[in-house]
Amino acid sequence: MTRKKVKLAFITDDSARRESYNKRKKGLIKK
Repeated sequence: MTRKKVKLAFITDDSARRESYNKRKKGLIKK
């Protein structure tokens, strides 16, 4: 159960990190 949770969290975190990174990049460019 824990391993599955960690895997899911890792995958979601990775995708979220990419999204947040892209958003931050856009924000930096805008500023």
